[in-house]
Amino acid sequence: MAKADPAAPKPVAASAKADAASVKADALSAKADATAPKIDTRPLLAVLEIINEGVSRGQRFEVRVPLVHVGRGAHNDIVIDDDSVSDTHAKLQRREDGWFLVDLGSTNGTYVGGSRLTSERRLDGAPDVRFGGVKLTFRPADTPTPAAKSTRAIATMPIDRTKLPKREPKAAAPARSAPAEAPAARRGMSPWIWIAILVAAVVVIYLLKS
Repeated sequence: MAKADPAAPKPVAASAKADAASVKADALSAKADATAPKIDTRPLLAVLEIINEGVSRGQRFEVRVPLVHVGRGAHNDIVIDDDSVSDTHAKLQRREDGWFLVDLGSTNGTYVGGSRLTSERRLDGAPDVRFGGVKLTFRPADTPTPAAKSTRAIATMPIDRTKLPKREPKAAAPARSAPAEAPAARRGMSPWIWIAILVAAVVVIYLLKS
């Protein structure tokens, strides 16, 4: 009778090793799924964007639910990691007549357009809001992003000259009047001429009598 080769792998041990590898692979896959960023498929309702100067400038917070809490604590829907922001700072709520911002007794206040809230405030348009020392722009999803103004487009825009107002002809400048003529010479002769004639007549008469 032939003896079993002790170097040959046992089938049971090989099966257990394969099961262990499978369990390990499943664990790694589950860990990868847990750490992968989740894509929120809910519709976007509004956006808050930090406009303060600094490393946080441009950071965006997407609002996808009609009621969100803002604060420094991790329990908030929007977490702003800044010492000027209270743990539970404010809440943002969408109602039938628009968006409203309510301060929740924060230490450094909540501001809309530079004015501190003493009660709730409706957010009209896309105003600037401030939580403590962090300033953001609030923009509802149905508000278009303002485009940068360009003067180049205006300069290159063709001009329809047929719609321009007609220029009225300029009135001709009045002709310059001729210089006034020198006053006409007085009629008659000068008194000195009469005196000369009279003296000449006297001389003639004297010569005739002499």
